[in-house]
Amino acid sequence: FSLFVKGLRGSDRVKRHLALLVMFLVFLSLLFAYLRPVGFFLYWGVPLCSLWAATSLFFALLLFYGEHHQSSWTEKVKFALFLVLMLSVPVYFDGSNVVNRYRYAQSGDALLHDEAFLKMDNTLLGLFFPQGQLSLWLDTQPFVGTQTPLAHLYSEVLQVMYVSYYFWGNGLGIYLAFQYFSKKSSSTDNKTPANIDALQWRRLQMFLSAWVTTFLMNFFLNILFPAVSPRIYIGNLYKNEIKGIFFCDLLRSALTKAASNTFSAFPSGHCGLSWLAALLGKAIGFPRFARAATIAACMITTATLVLRYHYFVDFLFSIPLTIFGLYFGGFLNRRLYAHSLKAREKNYELPFTSALTSKYDLSYDLGLDDEEIEEENESPESVPLNNIIQISDNTANASNPAKTIDDHFINIPPTQSILPTPVVHNHIDEGI
Repeated sequence: FSLFVKGLRGSDRVKRHLALLVMFLVFLSLLFAYLRPVGFFLYWGVPLCSLWAATSLFFALLLFYGEHHQSSWTEKVKFALFLVLMLSVPVYFDGSNVVNRYRYAQSGDALLHDEAFLKMDNTLLGLFFPQGQLSLWLDTQPFVGTQTPLAHLYSEVLQVMYVSYYFWGNGLGIYLAFQYFSKKSSSTDNKTPANIDALQWRRLQMFLSAWVTTFLMNFFLNILFPAVSPRIYIGNLYKNEIKGIFFCDLLRSALTKAASNTFSAFPSGHCGLSWLAALLGKAIGFPRFARAATIAACMITTATLVLRYHYFVDFLFSIPLTIFGLYFGGFLNRRLYAHSLKAREKNYELPFTSALTSKYDLSYDLGLDDEEIEEENESPESVPLNNIIQISDNTANASNPAKTIDDHFINIPPTQSILPTPVVHNHIDEGI
């Protein structure tokens, strides 16, 4: 536990934010317990969320202990913690709605903030659409309205893309985990100059901090500002049902059943998280995924307004939610990304150009804390590998290269290459 607290207070940004993510799970479980107590003595709130928070904390403590003592079972704990954190999203989504259903049974419509959001929409877009709702305007339009063949076509496409929201970010996380755990289990040489395994694990932790914490923040805001959606709150104002060609009707019916008695309209998680997935893909270095996810994010955002799922202000307030996720994970800009990876530019070239380092000449120092990372130059220049770098005073002595922290730099003649010859694959842009 002391190692976990040290991680919370330490200078390693990635470990600190992963620990904060676990503590956020604990905080939400305690909040649920306060808002929805169960039993006379067991103040557990939503029991499954409390169990999940305890499990997450248990594996986090094991991870910090195992990494500190370099235990052989640490990789199994990493995998378990990854699964627990990713699965906390549906667990806490259901938990937040259990709490809000309990509160709604006590307070009724007075609990909802839909009226305020509707007024905000009317203020922003009332000049263009009735009550500021694009969906109300489309409801009765003769050429592009919900009863036209064109509307059946775009409703079909938008509904399918709206459901695809569940794939983009989760698929990216699963792929990153597969990259790390599959290579870790099959690799026989983990002591590469750039320590790719260590970088991949840190990148996976950064993704978890960005993705899962953004979901949890969204659920927290759902508790603070419970709302239904235009299709429910002003459903009596719509004259026509939205129809598609085939999949739209099936998916819409399934979503209606799944979202019944939920209060998670504000802010729009579909908008915020779909844009977060696209930006994470770009930051990590998967350009083709990022382009596809960006197109999907645009269509998902359109679908939330056209298909009556969200108010316009739900989308507006999803923007700071996305920015929060990028910052908390360490992906907001190039400098923060490099800093979070504990990477710094060296005056030698790495043996690879990869998505992992966001296509910059970055190296990894296992022994340095974040505050010891050198400031990046505005326009760094790479020099030949043979001009071996000067290690910082804390980790090396220019007259005694055997004192460096990296075994790969020990007793290497200045004229000898310490890195393998790079293999260039011009057609690959999907990471290491």
